[in-house]
Amino acid sequence: MQISAQSVRELRTRTGAGMMECKLVLNESDGDLYRAEALLKERGRLAVEKRHGRETNDGRLFLRCRGTRAVLIELRCETDYVAMNSEFAKLGEACVEIAYNAGDALRIEAFEPLVAESVARIKENIVIGRIRTLDSRKNEYLSGYVHGTEAKIGSLVRISTTGEYSPSVEGVMHELALHVVAAAPQFVSGDLIPAVTQAQVTATFVDEAERFGKSQSLLAKIVEGRWNRYREKRCLLEQGYFRDESRPVRAWLADIAAAQGMPIAVTGIGYINVRDRPSDADPT
Repeated sequence: MQISAQSVRELRTRTGAGMMECKLVLNESDGDLYRAEALLKERGRLAVEKRHGRETNDGRLFLRCRGTRAVLIELRCETDYVAMNSEFAKLGEACVEIAYNAGDALRIEAFEPLVAESVARIKENIVIGRIRTLDSRKNEYLSGYVHGTEAKIGSLVRISTTGEYSPSVEGVMHELALHVVAAAPQFVSGDLIPAVTQAQVTATFVDEAERFGKSQSLLAKIVEGRWNRYREKRCLLEQGYFRDESRPVRAWLADIAAAQGMPIAVTGIGYINVRDRPSDADPT
């Protein structure tokens, strides 16, 4: 059967499939566009199932920060080639917009139709990875940052201040977002480390000290010292400021607040590194 170029173009516009694939299914469906489209969707579903479970060792981040919400989303794929693909980028932008609009009502199922369509066309396994979200209230402001064209590392920051939003406030938030990308804090401050995390980490320190035969008189000091180093490594306000590591972020921020004549407090952060896995976190 002779298939017109117009039918091929229309099917490609509807589905995003390749020209030859469109021509093939149109031949199989005797030129019926609706049957051809259904056939492509079925093949796409099978392609998704076939690729499900493949390792997704690459990907990139997508950021949406406007108004009272900031969202950072990780979209993972198999190769760096696909991670830099324009269609992958379009999918990521669509997914981060879905996450932004859904807010607290977000469910992973909301991404499935878009992801499945892209898997069928791109022919790699693609999955939604980690999602970080911050919402702001009165006297709070948001900022986000994704590093470089590869977009592998990104951050979110929320601050509270009595001052109006201004270039200076924006500058402080941007510096904090850069610091989060550079230093990868997990918590704003030691006071905000969950009690269950503190208990697990200190138990690890105690077990290790006992295995090395440390006396009970030294045990408490060893655990305290290691806990303090843990906080300094993982808590934003206790880390050394990335432009001058001899000064804690807490001191740098206090100087900025004094110079601007208004209090500034960090009330939330988010961080994702595509090259990290959740299991990569080291309690020591």
